[in-house]
Amino acid sequence: MTVINEEIGRIRSELSKGEEIPNYAQLRAAQQALVWIQDPTVYKSPYNMIMGIQGDSGDCLAPPHQPRS
Repeated sequence: MTVINEEIGRIRSELSKGEEIPNYAQLRAAQQALVWIQDPTVYKSPYNMIMGIQGDSGDCLAPPHQPRS
């Protein structure tokens, strides 16, 4: 899982720059897939996230902490 954790870290670092970065949506989807594969009981599946399917309150990844304008 170390490789997965490193990739999640790289993606989180890029996402922390904000939604104006290229490929933001794709990076969010990749991040969701990686964290979900580590613990599918805690995180929303990538399919459900992309399709906007609701789940339990514990079934989603909090978005990166960013100020919204």
